[in-house]
Amino acid sequence: MKRVVLSKLAKKKIQHYRNEHFTEEETRIFLKKLSAEIEDLLLNPFLTRRYTDEWGECKGISRMIHRKFKFYYEMQGDDIIILAIRFPGEK
Repeated sequence: MKRVVLSKLAKKKIQHYRNEHFTEEETRIFLKKLSAEIEDLLLNPFLTRRYTDEWGECKGISRMIHRKFKFYYEMQGDDIIILAIRFPGEK
């Protein structure tokens, strides 16, 4: 059975996400919803919002953009490991 797993780096990054327009509680609810959406998208083999970098620093790493967040991941057996996350507007 496939599952989505956050790496330590991705967990730490998402825990530090803040938005000046929302309270801590609203941000926590948003992140839970975002996590559920990402899991659904990554586990659905028919969706095509995925890209695999063919050159550069992230060669061979897949990425998906959802709600302006970039999720970098790789497959390891039945697991999809989210390696890193980029927040909207982050370089």
